[in-house]
Amino acid sequence: ILNYLVNDPDPFGFNKLNYVRKADDSKKINDLKKPCVIISASGMITAGRIVHHINNTIENPRNTILIVGYCAEGTIGAQLSKGAEKIRVFGEEKKVKAQIRRMHSFSAHGDQTEMVEFLDNQSREKLKEIFLVHGVIARQEVMAKELTEAGFKKISIPKLGDVVELK
Repeated sequence: ILNYLVNDPDPFGFNKLNYVRKADDSKKINDLKKPCVIISASGMITAGRIVHHINNTIENPRNTILIVGYCAEGTIGAQLSKGAEKIRVFGEEKKVKAQIRRMHSFSAHGDQTEMVEFLDNQSREKLKEIFLVHGVIARQEVMAKELTEAGFKKISIPKLGDVVELK
């Protein structure tokens, strides 16, 4: 798959690909009886049309749900990734009968190494402070340690509601 993605200038430009832009057209997918692939932007399955598609497909063992990005704790995506046998969708319990598969290579988030490499290009003299505001606290603490070891001087992890004045 990686070779295909690297070498094909338009990996999703295959025949019969239909971009569904309207909610009504998206709803029509639920009535399809033939095989189809639904590609959605909400990898964590927290909002949008994908939640409706999961609601309509999760209990069918002929379906496969492929999760391709990071899923934060508590999200439907994380629950499915960890092998949940039941999930709640729209307040209703659903049995997980669809096949669940994971592919980690499509995450839109930079990983720890990528973020440190990006920051390595910044002038340490001009960079006064780095604020870690994304992710769970345990991962932020690991990242703070990594940045400190890479020579960055002041790493802060603000708490919800903290106010920082920048000069």
